[in-house]
Amino acid sequence: MFTRLALLGMLVITPVLAPGIAKAAQPIKATYVVYHQRVSATPSCAIQTGATWIAYFDYPGASQNGAVTRAEYDVPTGNALLQLSAYPTTPPAGALTWSGTVTETTIPASATVTKSFSINITYGDTKSWLWDRTVVSGACTAEDKMVLVRTGTN
Repeated sequence: MFTRLALLGMLVITPVLAPGIAKAAQPIKATYVVYHQRVSATPSCAIQTGATWIAYFDYPGASQNGAVTRAEYDVPTGNALLQLSAYPTTPPAGALTWSGTVTETTIPASATVTKSFSINITYGDTKSWLWDRTVVSGACTAEDKMVLVRTGTN
């Protein structure tokens, strides 16, 4: 029969014996498919609450330049657009947040917009992670839940 002290000992010792359980591995340099769910958006946002879409994220590794997301989506006009989003230097390994400005170029319109963003990161393993992202551009503020899963290497 376990006592509370024995149970406490198991909880304290388990992370030491199984370090992978205590902290997830850092995702590796690769291309990730990104599943988006728009959970909130102000009325001025082009993509509204409830929308879902897929993108691809080229992750250059921790503390590196060159992070880019490529997404196709339909706007209210019914036009399919390609959006290239260039992010700033990626956060260091193990960081739980990432913020700054992202430059989004939409094609075929060839419009470029700079938005501020903040991301809360939850690591899965070397091939997956979760983001809770907020983006702000003018009167548009949107929140997305995102699942990133490795598709291949760069």
